[in-house]
Amino acid sequence: MSLTSEDLAAAVLRAAAPLAPERRQPFIDQVITTLQAAPELGPGVIYRAIAATQHQHFDPPRFATNLSAPHAGRAYVR
Repeated sequence: MSLTSEDLAAAVLRAAAPLAPERRQPFIDQVITTLQAAPELGPGVIYRAIAATQHQHFDPPRFATNLSAPHAGRAYVR
């Protein structure tokens, strides 16, 4: 399988989409740096570079919990 530069750019941009806007460009820059250092490019190398870098830049949302809600802490049983 050969990848075009457009395929590579699309993969990196798709991976940047869920990141906070201020983290997208540093993410893209780091992926590019990682890929430039790779001896050869292929889908696996690209996936691993994106995944490892995304873990460093992704800040998952924090959800508030309302422990006073009547359903809090209870399992839904049918």
